[in-house]
Amino acid sequence: MKAKNLPPMFIVNGQEDTDTPAELCARFYSTLCRIKVPAELHIYLKGTHGFTLGFQGHSTVHWTDSFVDWLKDINMIQGK
Repeated sequence: MKAKNLPPMFIVNGQEDTDTPAELCARFYSTLCRIKVPAELHIYLKGTHGFTLGFQGHSTVHWTDSFVDWLKDINMIQGK
């Protein structure tokens, strides 16, 4: 797949995730940056695979706020 076909990517991961280790997410993010795909990466100390909206750490629960702010940054949605 060519970089021009890839959408902007928002990547969220927890260091406790053994299904998708944080190191793999960091490598993926690095590749996206190298091929000029707009991307943002958040790796939280707490959180296993699929932590979604569940409480797995004090900072982890704020990932949705970061996601909304990122959507504003890439002009996907409007915001204040």
